[in-house]
Amino acid sequence: QSGVVIESGASAILRGNVVQANGQCGIEVRDDGHADMRENVVRRNGHMGIYLYNGATGEIRGNDIRDNGMSGINVSRNAEPSITANMVHGNRQCGILLDHSGRGSISRNQVHSNGEPGLRI
Repeated sequence: QSGVVIESGASAILRGNVVQANGQCGIEVRDDGHADMRENVVRRNGHMGIYLYNGATGEIRGNDIRDNGMSGINVSRNAEPSITANMVHGNRQCGILLDHSGRGSISRNQVHSNGEPGLRI
């Protein structure tokens, strides 16, 4: 299971947490959910570190996202977050992946040492 799930139009602020060792995603925001994720450590999750999809929005800022089983951040299916000033490294697949109509702004991140491209759009 995922560590944190925000869904169905819900809204949350996640700040200063350690989200680790979950079987699926560390943080999952879906179905028009909104999350402001700041200064968290998201590591060693089975799938994505942070996964936004199905119209999810939010801000991903100042997080350390590392050593996840798939991509560090995955934005998909009309999700649209702001991704700023994060450390994204050591993930098995991409550092940051925008696919299947995912979109958003990406700036000032340090993305390195991932198994696939650091940024794939």
